[in-house]
Amino acid sequence: MQEWITYLENLFGREYPDLPDINNFIQQIQPLVMQFFTRTLDLLTTSITAALEFLLVLVLTLMLLANPQPYRNLFVRFFPSFYRQRVDEILSRCATGLESWTVGALIEMMFIATLSGIS
Repeated sequence: MQEWITYLENLFGREYPDLPDINNFIQQIQPLVMQFFTRTLDLLTTSITAALEFLLVLVLTLMLLANPQPYRNLFVRFFPSFYRQRVDEILSRCATGLESWTVGALIEMMFIATLSGIS
């Protein structure tokens, strides 16, 4: 390796006298290499964190969709006993409203897709 560096210094040293020596070059490139590795590590950790958070949301969503009643009952228990019937009624109305909104959104999507396919 040292022979190769010496060869390059001799080769380019004659044509380019303003080139820095190898020690100066290493001092200049070291912060860039450290910055590259730091950013690569940050990108890797951010990507892994995002993937794990997505997986967590997916698992929780599937759990709630598979059997929502125990979670609903637990939520209702957070309220005082005299409000529990009212909370359950409000949750039922919210569920009905959300179901109606979802059906409306699906109809709208089919309508837009049909018109887009026609044109």
